[in-house]
Amino acid sequence: MVKDALDVARVYTTRLRHAEATRKRAEKLFRAARMERRDIERLYAGLFLEAYTGLENAFEELFFGFIAGQVTHVSGTVSPNISVINQSIIPELVYGGGRHYANWLNYDDTKKRALLFLLDGKPFDQLDGTDKATLKILSIVRNAIAHDSISAKKTFIKDVIAPATFSSPIETKPLGYLRSLFISTPPTQTRYEMHILDMRSLVQKICS
Repeated sequence: MVKDALDVARVYTTRLRHAEATRKRAEKLFRAARMERRDIERLYAGLFLEAYTGLENAFEELFFGFIAGQVTHVSGTVSPNISVINQSIIPELVYGGGRHYANWLNYDDTKKRALLFLLDGKPFDQLDGTDKATLKILSIVRNAIAHDSISAKKTFIKDVIAPATFSSPIETKPLGYLRSLFISTPPTQTRYEMHILDMRSLVQKICS
């Protein structure tokens, strides 16, 4: 069944909206002293990782769909560079080398992949230098949360924590970081919310 790329964006946005409802309920419980700080920090981390994985999946679904002709684009300019009769081999062609996974959120790799398989790299060519920087920060935050390694923590401190200002040492830790305020004046915005908006914008940019 052929679908529009905007359908992929809508599904992803809906999932983010449901996650936001969960976050707000958790904050209400925390303010009522019915949830511990450590618990709400872990919930934030889980929601972030879920959104990050969802972004990867959206990129992959779009990429494979464009190649197979199963996903259309509103611009009418997106088409594959190759013709594939057996759609089941598309992942093998794209991943290459017997791999079963691609890092879709690595800007340079995805751009090269798009130029190889899609005419003029469209629509992934719409991602620019600012998007590249955003993807890099998202990846660093993700790695700091998911991997308890010295390397991931050092990169997190250097590229995410050092350039910013935080109100307490707790906020400079991977788990505390997401609840820290990016905008401190009403209406306030946590860094988690900032990153979620970034991820939603990336999908919408490719799909529209």
